[in-house]
Amino acid sequence: MTTLEIPTMNNNTNNTYSKEHDVICEKFKEAATQTMHTAAKEETRLAIEVGDVDIDGVPLIAVVADGSWCKRSYRTMFNSLSGTAAIIGYRTKKVIYLGIRNKFCCMCAKSKDEPKKHKCWKSWSMLDSSVGMETSIVGEGFRKSEELYGLRYHKLIADGDSSMYKKILDARPYKNITVEKVECRNHLLRNFNYSNCASYFCDKPKEDMNLLEKIQHTNNEFYLNMNKSYNSIIAKVIGAEKRDYIEKETRNQCNSNLWIETRRKLITASNFGQIIGLRPHTGCENTIKSLIYSNINTAAMEYGRQHESTAKSQVEKEFKIKITECGLFIHPEHFYLGATPDGLIGNDGILEIKCPSSSENMTPNEDIKNGKITFWKKDKEGVATDIIKNHEYYAQIQGQLNVTQRKYCIMAFWTKKGLETEKIFKDDIFWNEKNVTKIKRLRDPRYSRNMPIRNPSYIIAAQKKLMEKKIIILNSLINNKRVTDSL
Repeated sequence: MTTLEIPTMNNNTNNTYSKEHDVICEKFKEAATQTMHTAAKEETRLAIEVGDVDIDGVPLIAVVADGSWCKRSYRTMFNSLSGTAAIIGYRTKKVIYLGIRNKFCCMCAKSKDEPKKHKCWKSWSMLDSSVGMETSIVGEGFRKSEELYGLRYHKLIADGDSSMYKKILDARPYKNITVEKVECRNHLLRNFNYSNCASYFCDKPKEDMNLLEKIQHTNNEFYLNMNKSYNSIIAKVIGAEKRDYIEKETRNQCNSNLWIETRRKLITASNFGQIIGLRPHTGCENTIKSLIYSNINTAAMEYGRQHESTAKSQVEKEFKIKITECGLFIHPEHFYLGATPDGLIGNDGILEIKCPSSSENMTPNEDIKNGKITFWKKDKEGVATDIIKNHEYYAQIQGQLNVTQRKYCIMAFWTKKGLETEKIFKDDIFWNEKNVTKIKRLRDPRYSRNMPIRNPSYIIAAQKKLMEKKIIILNSLINNKRVTDSL
């Protein structure tokens, strides 16, 4: 300004510069907001044109999200004072949501005591991690999408950061829709080998992995396969024909959005053992959290998927049978019970495979002898004898047989060194004695709405009875102490 001989604004008397600065910044904000609304409208139009609309009539769009910070950190010192994140529409490549988090305010910092009235930009605690700014902003954008634009973001394209995606899954921003994560292709290119991986987070697998299921990450047209909402699933559950539809459509299991979303609404057979083992007075809060909100893709599950086909082939060869693929079964009467066997055998049998990753270099018999596989009783020499009916695997198998309405199951423990199997028949007495239908509150989860999970009335009654018993015992001890002291 001085070079051009233009007088600068006097900011001492009337705060002219500050006032004009605020006016211009407000106009920038209004223009940005209007631009984002326009981009969202364009995304809405494109989604409707290709039929990406859920059962409620709400358009579904894919978005790209990422964060940035004013201070670059290289594995250490994640303490940036300011951070921002943006959500961008995949089709339009335009920003539709922007957020900022600040740990610092210059006015607050200058003031030794209580600062004078001012517009404070501090929105993030100094005690909180700067990395969490990205997660907070993106999560906020998902929660506000319907309120701001009447949209739902059903696919998230982002880097490999699992904390952001977990935050979105825990929040459940959309009723009956599970947001799908698609890893950014640019980040995938860095992961073609494990040579540069640090040992603290990567075990460097010794075998090649089957990446066919992840091919969607390189597909430019991935968004044409829209998510199906759970409202349509409810309609399909009513009759046997529609239950069959779900079973057929979910045969891809973990790669099926329908499987993921339906499974969230059911108590599946893999959890029956955990539920049966609960004491009458044990609250269901932690159980519900682990069943619904925990990570559904663990390293052990990934290991099992990698070797499942090999185990199936060995079972087919040993029993001289043909195993067919299957999807998610729903109980014909109790619609909140489900099961996904590892295969079907003829018209009466099912297959359940266990591939314990901790036992890859031992035979199943060695694992039984060493106590790693606890499904069988064993004699003095450590040889397997009878199955243990109180084992959680037995409850899982009986649950699968009752949900699928089949007569027997071949249980197979597979390791790279061998195979151990057991043929188990349907046990109606066990099923009727074990009340696996008791946690019905799973059908009405409140955790994602920041509300406490409710215990069913029978648990509350059992807890009350236990407390009354403890009070009686405590009073008895107090009375005995008084008698002793008086002697």
